[in-house]
Amino acid sequence: MRREIGHGFAPDSELVRVRDAGELPQLGLDLPQYGHFDVTAITRYDDVRELLGSGDVVMGPSSEAQTSGTLANIPGYFIYYDGPEHARIRRMVSRWFTVKNIQRLRPRIEEIVNESLDSFEALGGAGDFFSQFALHVPTRVICEILGIPFEDSGDFQQWTLDILSLSSATETAISAVAALRAYLRERVVVAKATAAARDDLISALITENEGEITDEEIVGIAMFVLIAGHETTANAITVGTLALLEHPDQAAAVRDDDSVVRTAIEELLRYLSLAVGVHRLVARDTTIAGRDFSVGERITFSLLAANNDPALVGDLPELDISRKPVPHVGFGFGIHQCLGQHLARLELTVAIPAVLRRFPNLRVTVPAAEIEFRRDAPIYGVASLPVAW
Repeated sequence: MRREIGHGFAPDSELVRVRDAGELPQLGLDLPQYGHFDVTAITRYDDVRELLGSGDVVMGPSSEAQTSGTLANIPGYFIYYDGPEHARIRRMVSRWFTVKNIQRLRPRIEEIVNESLDSFEALGGAGDFFSQFALHVPTRVICEILGIPFEDSGDFQQWTLDILSLSSATETAISAVAALRAYLRERVVVAKATAAARDDLISALITENEGEITDEEIVGIAMFVLIAGHETTANAITVGTLALLEHPDQAAAVRDDDSVVRTAIEELLRYLSLAVGVHRLVARDTTIAGRDFSVGERITFSLLAANNDPALVGDLPELDISRKPVPHVGFGFGIHQCLGQHLARLELTVAIPAVLRRFPNLRVTVPAAEIEFRRDAPIYGVASLPVAW
């Protein structure tokens, strides 16, 4: 769902209009790896939250799963699962991403952030904030969680870009899926030899779920965690920092006052609404905003429009880090709500204030209109962000 053309984070005027009018627009959705689909857009906060929290819409089964070699038909890639199979896989993974377990990682994340800032500062006063800093932090964190070498990150970062980009040719995306699966199969083989002595997610899946999970499912789980665990958060760190730089008073507050950081990060998550493509199938006949829907119809949700809805934030949707946290849907809602949300919050909480403190004069070195925002992926972000300090 669209944002203002050019620079900016706000929903465009037509998206706001249909939301405020209570319309349910019909859209043509083109997914290069899967084909063309007609979808209905849900934009109001109350409708988005109610539907995502119900059993009326599901991820699948769908025709996407019939496209061989794509993410939609990989065993263990559980974002495409529903019902008992989704619950089975999510249960195996979820203990790694509880608030308590994630907080244990804070000292290590602080080390990673500081080491990454040291490397960035060593560039000599200017660099690409996204590729040379923001991408490093969650990539190193997720490598340690999975137990895979950070030295391999150049390969899987490129495969991830090829998989997620709507600009990728179908053959390119499917080839990248195959390459990443092959790489993670090798990592599973390595982990099985030493799993009992290791403390990482892949090893835990092997040792704690014997007889309940296949190697291919472990590969699929690792693939999902790897893709979701570095690309999304790297974009959040980047555009979150950019948003604060556009509001210098708020950036200064985050830099200088630890007491505002938690609410600031929550407000950034609402304001940024990075998830672009949230699609579902109607699982049972239902009525949405006065319109009847039948089983099999396709729906797309605009988390961006919902998070800017006056029903949630009143008439002031602009960034306001002093806003009392609201129950936004930046991480989705319901059984598919982002598994890694606590990890993402922690990484943002550590990284963004650290950046502002290390570089109090940080500035973007290109005009706002020249920042290359990515509009061809399910996560909103930038291709690069040239900065100086």
